[in-house]
Amino acid sequence: MEKNTVNLKMFLSRQSKHYHPGDVVSGECVLRLSDHVKLRCISIEFQGESWTYWEETALYTLSHKNAEIYFHKKTTLFGSPDKKKNQTVCLPAGRHAFQFNFKIPPFSLPSSFESEYGYVRYWLKARIQRPWKLDEVTKEMLNVLSVVDVNCPRLLLPSFGEAQKSLNYLYDGTASQLRLTAVTDRNAYCPKERIILTTDIKNLPLTETYQSTVFLVQTISFKSRCGKSRIERCQRKIAERPSLAWTMDELEVPDVPPTMKSCGILTISYHIKVVVESHFTVIRHNAENGLN
Repeated sequence: MEKNTVNLKMFLSRQSKHYHPGDVVSGECVLRLSDHVKLRCISIEFQGESWTYWEETALYTLSHKNAEIYFHKKTTLFGSPDKKKNQTVCLPAGRHAFQFNFKIPPFSLPSSFESEYGYVRYWLKARIQRPWKLDEVTKEMLNVLSVVDVNCPRLLLPSFGEAQKSLNYLYDGTASQLRLTAVTDRNAYCPKERIILTTDIKNLPLTETYQSTVFLVQTISFKSRCGKSRIERCQRKIAERPSLAWTMDELEVPDVPPTMKSCGILTISYHIKVVVESHFTVIRHNAENGLN
């Protein structure tokens, strides 16, 4: 006797799986049956959530974790979800399509994000409930991107960073301060936009060759239920050149996850770091500018 195959798939009406808060997610669940089947209901749920988890090992292993749920929506596409009534419906063999649509809440939501110690995820899960059978489940991940108005007045202001380091010599043998100032033209950028970075170095000795390197630094903070935090930093080199007393650079923003401030257990921030160093003397000097 041939086994009855139950094949459940989900198809979104939008070819791209990229959405923003306030968008409508619509599509259909398609059920293909090789023979008739009895089922209780077909349901679909839509959820946005974040999760953090890491372990610390000393004399023993201590686990840190936390979770947030931003929304959870569920609807029945066919049948009745009430198990107490024990009602079943018979579907004939063939193809059966069930439409669905959900609206993503229009309030501020964190963007989708994946890392080793945490994530922010948005997913759709369709389920077939059958009496005395395991549920058939299919799941679809969505990419939700929070909306940031990079043209708001606060984010259009320049960002300023300054640092200084004592040098043990000048031309007359006296000590002086190597002073580095770095200014970006504004506070917020989108990927592929250009950062206009102005650097000014005071008291730069001309007796040695100095190198300036510019990094984009990503800082991710993960929080646990007990208040413990884990900080991960990753820096990407975006420019390198000989140091000049004054210079202006145009630097392209790489494709990175956006700044995240609306998640209570996971935050992402960025800053520009400028490093001035010499290969002949042990001088390392940096200035940092925060970015959104």
